[in-house]
Amino acid sequence: MYNEYKELNKLEDRINESTNILNKYNDKIPIILQKFKSKNINDIEKKKYLLPNDLSVSQFLFIIRKKIDLSPEQSIYLFCNNILLSSNSKIGIIYDIYKDDDKFLYLFYDSENTFGFK
Repeated sequence: MYNEYKELNKLEDRINESTNILNKYNDKIPIILQKFKSKNINDIEKKKYLLPNDLSVSQFLFIIRKKIDLSPEQSIYLFCNNILLSSNSKIGIIYDIYKDDDKFLYLFYDSENTFGFK
């Protein structure tokens, strides 16, 4: 997956930023959220998130869905390292497994028309 955030920011800057975040908010997970390749979904303005450890993927999807303003027939999915995340997974567990070397968790969202279309 193409990671725009990594392309635009040097590794040492990303490490410094994530270290500062983790020192200040040790109970939160630093996340970079980016759109995958879909053309049928809007970009989200905010790319950086601090999420609680116990937040589920489905709860985060609900937050994203409100920000993107998806139509009712579209569903949204989250990926990490080319793996579709289960909606009942906790963000803290996903972070422990998939965090990057710079200590950010990189998530990608995409949409699919699953309930028919107009």
